[in-house]
Amino acid sequence: PGADYDKRLEDAILEQKLNIGEHDLHCYVETSRMSLSPAAECDKAMAEKMYGLTLRSTDQDETILHETSADGTVRISFGINSRLYHFLVRTFQYIVFHHPVISIIDHEAEKEHEGTNWMVAEVTRGSLSIVAYKDNRLQLANCIETTVTQNRAYHILNTWTMLELDVITDRLFLIGDEQEVSRLKFTVNKFIKLCE
Repeated sequence: PGADYDKRLEDAILEQKLNIGEHDLHCYVETSRMSLSPAAECDKAMAEKMYGLTLRSTDQDETILHETSADGTVRISFGINSRLYHFLVRTFQYIVFHHPVISIIDHEAEKEHEGTNWMVAEVTRGSLSIVAYKDNRLQLANCIETTVTQNRAYHILNTWTMLELDVITDRLFLIGDEQEVSRLKFTVNKFIKLCE
């Protein structure tokens, strides 16, 4: 009850009295409104067109932000409420926006894997992020807003099946909230044997 969500969020941020000086403030926008494009072949304008074609329109004004993977191969375009975006930019002079999926992609680029096919599923309180690799190449990255373990398991297993990953030899890495990881592992381990 009370003021609208955006106003309450702005008030909560201001109440924190963050004093970051001239340091960057890193803001992670956890949203399912995202799309990927190859960074070398698509500029930001083309990536925004692809974003618009991929996702259904929204009633709210939306600002589309872009972030590129550390190796410069993948661009993620993601939406944030325009009112919130402008508030954050006005409030914090040095703010950098990120999408959590890029962190997973960057982390996976640094890791050595035993096999050539694997999937990473990160669970947070409100969402599930999935990044899948086949023949050591990124095949899919998605973010789903859900809090229900069964829904998360469905999305993981559906993605696994859609990419024709092997239930015996390919690996699934579950990361994020420990309790939810434990629940998910119990559910999907019945189908995917190499579940870590």
